[in-house]
Amino acid sequence: MRMLITTIIILVGVAYAEKFSAGLNVGYGSTTQWYDTSGKAQDFDGTFSILNLGLNAKYYILSPEIGPKVYAGVDFKFSQHQLSFSLLGASVSVSSGFSP
Repeated sequence: MRMLITTIIILVGVAYAEKFSAGLNVGYGSTTQWYDTSGKAQDFDGTFSILNLGLNAKYYILSPEIGPKVYAGVDFKFSQHQLSFSLLGASVSVSSGFSP
């Protein structure tokens, strides 16, 4: 938790600098349906969910008021895919883990 708070403080501090930009992206989605070949939604006995987290930082090498900007940066994206369903009366859960 301490590392997360430190990271957020650094990202906010860097974002206020004139030539730096930093961001955090979070996304989550879940469904209990799939689509067949005719395009109709079909229910399945389970849940599929995705969690995405992205961190990015940019340093603007050239940033005129008008016109294109030139920057160098990094972009880290992590994702977790999870599928939970019933198979022959038993509950099954499969996860990719939280990885890049």
